[in-house]
Amino acid sequence: SQSQSQNQRAYATQEAAASVVCGGVAGSAFWLAVLPIDLAKTRYQIASPGAVDDVGVWRLMARETSRNGARGLWAGIGPVLARAFPANAVQFLAWEGACQLAGVRREHGR
Repeated sequence: SQSQSQNQRAYATQEAAASVVCGGVAGSAFWLAVLPIDLAKTRYQIASPGAVDDVGVWRLMARETSRNGARGLWAGIGPVLARAFPANAVQFLAWEGACQLAGVRREHGR
């Protein structure tokens, strides 16, 4: 019936919106947690042997904290989150769409 079809479309829209929000929030939370380590890892990777940054990830994080405070560990968080939210939102939406196309059914509440 037409009412059932409208309900199914409304449900599908809610599921898509939930996937977008959950994916975006999950990606943002990941980068908020990992950015300090990623920042130090990147500095370590580009350091020349024997250079001041050729000391290891934990020491680089400690140095950044002593120079710029804890905020320094999250340098560049704005652009990272600007990329992370939509990229992960789309990834979650694509995954849910692929599951639907494959006929995979999820059990809610588990």
